[in-house]
Amino acid sequence: MTWAEAEIDCQTQANNGHLASIANRAEGAVLAKHIMTYQQKCIHVWIGLHDPQRNRRWRWSDRSIVNYRAWAPNEPNNDHNGDEYCTELKCDAGYVTWNDKNCKIERPYVCKFVL
Repeated sequence: MTWAEAEIDCQTQANNGHLASIANRAEGAVLAKHIMTYQQKCIHVWIGLHDPQRNRRWRWSDRSIVNYRAWAPNEPNNDHNGDEYCTELKCDAGYVTWNDKNCKIERPYVCKFVL
């Protein structure tokens, strides 16, 4: 799904559902391990970090505070025709580093549900 479709799907699955936010390195490692358990092919995966105002101020879709960053080297770079405002976990980096990507590209995604 596109980033927006994935976010809507996460919201419809359960109350307080959103694309996954990552608060720290340990949480990122747990999420990466979970994805690798279920994702057979190397395909980048959407998470909830995005730039809704397109001003390079990144926000989590669940409104949690952005204190942790795990951008790949030279990211975010907005190099896809200046239209990269959503974030994917890079499969070729073990799903622990982030890349900014065009939000309209279809990707698998991971949701997070707060109980």
